[in-house]
Amino acid sequence: MAESDAEQAVRIANSILDESTSVFVGCNQLVGLLQRLGVDRDEPYVTIVGVVSETDHLPILPQDRLNWNKEVLANKDAELAAYLPRIKADVMTACRAIITSCSEN
Repeated sequence: MAESDAEQAVRIANSILDESTSVFVGCNQLVGLLQRLGVDRDEPYVTIVGVVSETDHLPILPQDRLNWNKEVLANKDAELAAYLPRIKADVMTACRAIITSCSEN
């Protein structure tokens, strides 16, 4: 049986919290699920949408990184590393909220 959007969101949120998925990859994976669940404009989930919006010009997903020049990729990775401390706590809060709200359904 296929996972529901809520189940997928909980799984991804847990993987961000346990750091088995990077914050940026996880946010990219969550944004469509949050939209389908109808909560992408609600606090604290809007944080995840904001992270994706702020990083949509950067190579986040592994398949997107394949064709980038290694030097340019290193510069983009440095940009992500500088951004992470500013958003990590809010993303973690959103992940905990996803787990709580989606597990209740």
